[in-house]
Amino acid sequence: MGNSSSGYVQQHLQTAEKTGALTLSGKKFEKWPEELFQRNITLRSLDISANKLKDIPQQIKKFGNLKHVNLSSNRITSGIEVLGELKKLEQINLSANSLREIPSTFAGLRHGNNIKEFPLVLCGLTSLDFLDLSSNELTQIPEGVSGLQVSELNANQNQISRLSEDVARCPRLKTLRLEENCLQLEAIPKALLASSNVSLLAVEGNLFSTKALSEVEGYENYTERYTSTRRKML
Repeated sequence: MGNSSSGYVQQHLQTAEKTGALTLSGKKFEKWPEELFQRNITLRSLDISANKLKDIPQQIKKFGNLKHVNLSSNRITSGIEVLGELKKLEQINLSANSLREIPSTFAGLRHGNNIKEFPLVLCGLTSLDFLDLSSNELTQIPEGVSGLQVSELNANQNQISRLSEDVARCPRLKTLRLEENCLQLEAIPKALLASSNVSLLAVEGNLFSTKALSEVEGYENYTERYTSTRRKML
């Protein structure tokens, strides 16, 4: 289905006028439907995933009430800067696109792109609770990450071989996922085990065994945090 399918789009726009939610997923759009920007609609949720879009147009700024945007499984390489101007945006899914960098205006990111450098621009954002950077091309979690305010960081399936000790200073970080990376045992900061707030550290699929990790100084402290957190969840 191409962009000429205005009847289909108009039908969904009429529904969106009542619900505030618009879904145009999986319709093979190569360009954004012009009808979308020609009507005055108050949108809170937009799902235009699984299409063939290559960018995000400036016109999306007219939907200033958007809270949820799903742009996954497209071919997007540019234009994401404009999303930083959607002040009410709470959740954005850009997985399975072709992004390589994050602009300073952009306050969220999801997995499955080609990100090579850790987005330190996200540090200090107090509303950001979960950051998914899995399935990218990161090689390290660098100095300066201590300002990250998330409670969970997913960096599975990257190429990470180095962790800065700053990761142990993240004030709210409880869950750190580093599975299927390139970490040697020596790359795990002792402070991460001994004195951080991390109570779930997932490191399977790296260059050391779980048994070897259990013999590192500070591991008992980590085990106590892990056990305490699980008891609270019961």
